[in-house]
Amino acid sequence: MVEEKLKEFQERLAPCIDKGDLDVCVDQAAKLAQKMGIAAKELKGLSAEAGNNGIHVFAYILSLAAAQGLEGAEKASAYYNAGIAAQFIGKFKSSEIYYKKAIDIDPKHAAVHNNYANLLRDLARYEEAENQYKKAIELDSKYAVAHNNYAVLLDLYLGRKEEAEEHYKRAIGLAPKTAVFHNNYANLLKYFGGMDAAESQYKKAIELDPEYAEAYINYAHLLTGLGRNQEAEEHYKKAIELAPKAAVFHNNYANLLTDLGRNQEAEEHYKKAIELDPKFAIAHINYAILLRDLGRKEEAEEHHKKAIKLDPTFAGVYYNYADLLTDLGRKEEAEAQYKKAIQYAPKLIEAHNNYAIILREGSRFSEAEKEARTALQIDQWNPHALATLADILADECYFEEAEGKYLAALWGRPASIENPTKSEMHNNLGWTYTKLRRYNDAKIEFKKAAELDPLNVKAIRNLRVIEKRKDLPEISDIQKIFAARILGYIILLFYLFWISKLSDTLFVSQSTFLIALMAFVLLFNQLTRFKMGTVEFEMSTEHRSIEAKSQLIFEK
Repeated sequence: MVEEKLKEFQERLAPCIDKGDLDVCVDQAAKLAQKMGIAAKELKGLSAEAGNNGIHVFAYILSLAAAQGLEGAEKASAYYNAGIAAQFIGKFKSSEIYYKKAIDIDPKHAAVHNNYANLLRDLARYEEAENQYKKAIELDSKYAVAHNNYAVLLDLYLGRKEEAEEHYKRAIGLAPKTAVFHNNYANLLKYFGGMDAAESQYKKAIELDPEYAEAYINYAHLLTGLGRNQEAEEHYKKAIELAPKAAVFHNNYANLLTDLGRNQEAEEHYKKAIELDPKFAIAHINYAILLRDLGRKEEAEEHHKKAIKLDPTFAGVYYNYADLLTDLGRKEEAEAQYKKAIQYAPKLIEAHNNYAIILREGSRFSEAEKEARTALQIDQWNPHALATLADILADECYFEEAEGKYLAALWGRPASIENPTKSEMHNNLGWTYTKLRRYNDAKIEFKKAAELDPLNVKAIRNLRVIEKRKDLPEISDIQKIFAARILGYIILLFYLFWISKLSDTLFVSQSTFLIALMAFVLLFNQLTRFKMGTVEFEMSTEHRSIEAKSQLIFEK
C-alpha cells in the first residue's frame, strides 16, 4: 500500500520536479495529498520511506508538504526529515534552515542536533559542529551514534585523537554490535600504531556485518602495511565484489598491485577508479606515479595537471608533480611546485625533504640544509630527512656529523625504510667512511648496500674497488724491514753528528732524506687508499617520494 502511494506521488509530481522548482512542488504535493485523502502524519511517514529508499528529492518535497499540516513534535520531525533530505541533494542552506526550525520547535530532540552537527562539519564549521554534538550527547548521554560522530570530528578534523578515542569507546560500549563503530575505532588505533588492536577491531566489524565493504578495504590497508600482501589482496577483492562502483576501492587495490610489481593490473584499476569518479584527484595522482615509473612521463604529466585542477589546495598534488618535473630535468618548475606544496602543507615532511635534494644537487647547500632541518623539526627521527641532511653534510666535508645522521637514519626507524632506499643510505655511509679513512667500516656498509639492493650499481662498484685492497696489507713485513734499516741509519747519523764527525749541512740533508724515505715506506698503502677514496668511490642520491596512496574510510 505504501509503495503504491509513493509511486502515485512520484508519477504525478514528476513534471513539477523536472522543472527544478522544488518549493512549487511542495504546494502541489500538499494539495495532492488532500485529494488522495492522505493525512499530514501519514505523508510524513511516506517522506521517511522515500528517504530510506534513497529518493531524497521526493523525501524533501513530501516532508515539507507534511509540515504544513502538523504541529509540535510532529512538525519538528517533518522539518528534521526535510533537513536530512536537503543535505543529501546538496541544498545545504535549506538543510540548515530546516534543522534550525526543528530545533526551535523541539530543542530536546537529540537526533536533530546530531544531524545538524554532521552538516556543520561537512561545511567546515567545526566549532559549531562540536557544540551541536555536545548538545546531542547532553540530551541523551546514551546516544551511541552521536558519540561516534563526535569522535570522527575530534579524530579527523580537530586532531584531538585522545578525546576521540574516549568517544569511540563510549559508542562501542553503548552499541557493541554496530560494525561502523568498530571500523572507525580501528582506523584510530592504526594511527596510534596499535596494529594488533586495530586488526581485532576490523575483524569484529566484518564479523558483525560480513557485507560491510569499508571494513574490508580498511583491513586490507592494514594488512598491506604489515606485509601480509596475500591476505590484503583477498580483502581488497572482497570489498570490490561488495561495492564494485566504489572508486576509492579500485584506487587502493591498484596501490597494492603497484607494490607487488603487477603494473598492468594496477593500471586497469586506476583507470577504473577514474572512470567511476573522473573528479577523484588522488586516483589521478597515483596513476600518474605509475605512469612515471613506467617511463610514460608525458601521460603522467597530463594526470598530474588534471589532479591540480580538481584539487588545487591539496599539497600532495604539487609535491608529486614536482617529483616528475625533477625526473624530467625541469628543476626550476619542480622548485616552484615544491614551494606550493609547502605553502598548502607547511608540515609535509616529504616536500621539504625532496626540495632539499634538488637544492643540494644545485649546490645550494645552505638552502638545502635549511629545508632538511625544517623537515626534522617536524619529525626529528624521519629517516629520509636524516639521510638527506647527512648527504648535505658529507658534501661539505663534515664527515663525523654526517656519520651520526646516517646512523640515526638507518637505526632510528628501520622498519619504515624500503630496501632500495636503505641500500642508498648504507652506500653513502660507506662513502663517508672512506673519507674518514675507515676502510673496514666502509667495506661493511658497501656490502650491506649491495645485499639490500642487487641493482645498486654504485654500491657494487664501491665494494669492488675496496675489495682490491686485500693485496695491500696495513704495513707489510718488507716495509717494516726497510723502515727498521732506515731508522738504524738515522740513529747512526745522529751518533756521528754527536761526535762531530759530520758537518751541519751534511747531517741535515741526509737525515731529512732518510726521514722522508721512511715516511714514504710506512705510508705507502695509506697514500694509495687516499687516491682510491677521492677518485673512485661513488655516492648515491635518491628522491624519497610518497604517493597519495590509499584512503581509510570513516563513516558517520
